[in-house]
Amino acid sequence: MIIKVPSSEIKTIQQAIDQAVQGDTITISEGIYKEAVTIPKGKDNLKLIGDKSGEVILDGLGVGPNQNGINIIASRVTIEGLKIIRFSENGLQISGTENVLNDLFISENHVSGLKIKLMSERNLISDVIFKTNGVNGFTVFSGDNYFISCRSILNKKDGALLEGSKNFISDLFFSENEENGLSGKGSQNVITKTHIVKNNGSGCKLFGKKNFLYNNIIEKNGLCGVELGGNNLVWSNRLVLNEQGISMNDGELNRIHKNTIEQNERIGIVVNGSKNSIDTNQIQNNGEVGISLNESSSGNCLRTNFIFHNKTDVLNEGESNMFEQNKCETFHPIQEE
Repeated sequence: MIIKVPSSEIKTIQQAIDQAVQGDTITISEGIYKEAVTIPKGKDNLKLIGDKSGEVILDGLGVGPNQNGINIIASRVTIEGLKIIRFSENGLQISGTENVLNDLFISENHVSGLKIKLMSERNLISDVIFKTNGVNGFTVFSGDNYFISCRSILNKKDGALLEGSKNFISDLFFSENEENGLSGKGSQNVITKTHIVKNNGSGCKLFGKKNFLYNNIIEKNGLCGVELGGNNLVWSNRLVLNEQGISMNDGELNRIHKNTIEQNERIGIVVNGSKNSIDTNQIQNNGEVGISLNESSSGNCLRTNFIFHNKTDVLNEGESNMFEQNKCETFHPIQEE
């Protein structure tokens, strides 16, 4: 059944949800709706669709404290074509599973644009703009969620906080967030085909394990392009014009392979940990050092890297680091491979 908002009998979105049964579609006409909405458990497979001929705005200004714009407790709900703005908590909060968010604009909420709670899995978030939210663009505490073709910009903290694991992020854009583009302690997340640019902190600050960064452009961030904990794979990314390209903060067993790391203000790659593999990267034209292996580094393996036109190509202050078939001009202290 299709339920229209407003109609002669239904004046609010919440009234429509209360009357709906599983599988119903709620179509929402152009206008400003001053209400917070909850889709409770048992209202699975609902679809809320905003009128594409005009703006459908869910506005939280004056609605009250401790309010999320839309609180999805049910599962397999679809939300599409809405603006969700100015709520006292999150723009949207999900605790159900297998929900779809598509074509949304989520802005100026006091906390995050979107919060995905623990145990809320297999949600799809596509073509959503997260802008100028009070903390993060979106915050994820669970795993197995999918983010496709979203933008997270100008948020007061991070573009995204990833505390959950096994999330998939593709074709996103993170820019001009006051701290980091992405951050968190989640593990086994995949981040690919994403552009992370001009964030005040680091582009990607991940301290979990077994994350995979592939084919991203990470540029012009205020601190590092990528900061890592241990046992992550960074493959075929372009890291340019950051303060530092990649920093491994006491991390071990990271694999840094086939990346282009150029024109960073200070250092291309900083290694503080052990047993990392740095292989077949192009590292050139960085302001101070191409690869810096600090005193705490040991047992790292550098192979077949092209390291040229840095002030110092390789600075090795660690112990038992291994070098094989690298091409570079300046190595300190001088050492034969």
